[in-house]
Amino acid sequence: MCCQLSFRWWTCNTRAEHSTAETQFGYLHRPTHVNTSWESAKFETSMHRLVLIEEPGFGTALINDSSYGYDVTREASDSRVTTTMRFSLLRAPRFPDPHTVQGPQLHRYGLLIGTDIVSATEAGIAMNIAQRTVAGEHGFDPLVELCGAGVLLSSVKLAIDRSGDVVIRIYEALGRQASSVVRINAEVAKIMTVSLLEDPLPDAS
Repeated sequence: MCCQLSFRWWTCNTRAEHSTAETQFGYLHRPTHVNTSWESAKFETSMHRLVLIEEPGFGTALINDSSYGYDVTREASDSRVTTTMRFSLLRAPRFPDPHTVQGPQLHRYGLLIGTDIVSATEAGIAMNIAQRTVAGEHGFDPLVELCGAGVLLSSVKLAIDRSGDVVIRIYEALGRQASSVVRINAEVAKIMTVSLLEDPLPDAS
């Protein structure tokens, strides 16, 4: 048994055929209608930093930093079609811990009007990764820089084999072909492409 609180946010005058929810390294499109029993059962679905509904030329997005459940419904009347987006703010199971998610809770989320997937992604990243200012005698360039629309830097880390090599993970975020320039502000002896398990991929280009 669980207690789940959902907060209804906005009903938008938008004819959205599907919602677009961010997931790891990309997005998932889900229909807003409930024409089948399978779709009716999906009263809540998952997302990461944003969910977007849009019609040609106009979109509305909800961004957040802590809530990862949402649902979108489409309603039709004689005069118009509207789309409602709703966040699941809290999910507090009563078992095995009856005191889960008790006391005051803080939620941060935002509504973007007239946006697209590019702007919504930028806003979602900005809300989740706060800008840091480090005082010092002089500035310095970041270790890795990217130049190219739709290509994002996921992480910069040391290799898991403890060799001292640096692994850079980048991904194409918009679901389309893209090109990017990767600039490394350090001396580099060798560059190779590896899998997510960090195994070399000699045939990768």
